[in-house]
Amino acid sequence: MSGLQPEIIVAVITAGVTLAGAILTAVYSFFHERAESKRHNRQLEIEERRAKLEENRIKFELHNQRQIKIFEARLESYPKLFEVLMTLEKRALPNLTPEKALEIEARLRECAYAKVSHCLSTGSFQALTDLRDSLILFSNQKIESGQLRDKRLALLQALHQDLGREGPWLGLRPSLLEKDRNLLERSAE
Repeated sequence: MSGLQPEIIVAVITAGVTLAGAILTAVYSFFHERAESKRHNRQLEIEERRAKLEENRIKFELHNQRQIKIFEARLESYPKLFEVLMTLEKRALPNLTPEKALEIEARLRECAYAKVSHCLSTGSFQALTDLRDSLILFSNQKIESGQLRDKRLALLQALHQDLGREGPWLGLRPSLLEKDRNLLERSAE
């Protein structure tokens, strides 16, 4: 190496230092941009989550407002249905005539197509339809009054459940299948 001229040695060292600096700058830039990109992506994810949370909050709030409006409509209109159902109470059923059954069915039909129908749950509407159908069958003497009582009770239960009221005082009793199952379990012990 003694034969190399000092200018060449300085130039090679300078080139090596410059090359090392360029490589270090490129590596630093790569990792810095990568970190910035990750930070930016995290910021976008956070903003996306915030927007999604806000959207969900608004949906939840709108749903709650809708449920409150439906509940208020039920409180206003269900008494009309309860009034009609009182004409089918247990003591009145043995004296129910086919004409009276059709009259009650007509009153229930009026309720079904009035404001009441807009706030009935699916279960309540089905129970109302079942009771109306049973009243028509009763008027044609195809079913007995006991079946009307069951349909009336099903509608009352559905209406009370729409209002958030549940319990054994509504006539909610275990089914015969559940009773049989309980008896079998007790006898097996």
